Amino acid sequence: MMEWLDISTAPTDGTEVWAFNGEQARMIWVSGDGYALWVWSDDLLSDADPSPDQPSHWMPLPKPPAM
Repeated sequence: MMEWLDISTAPTDGTEVWAFNGEQARMIWVSGDGYALWVWSDDLLSDADPSPDQPSHWMPLPKPPAM
């Protein structure tokens, strides 16, 4: 089982991660002119909570099962 890692070590290259901000969900780092933050990767979560609390920890997403 993977352990939670400090968010400061998370990839900021557009890689989706499993993040913890009091909740657990897929998140992705986005940045642009004047902003940089973690956002939900899930459209339903993004619609329900467009400004999530920033995560404190993360871990890589697991690989999908072999078919």
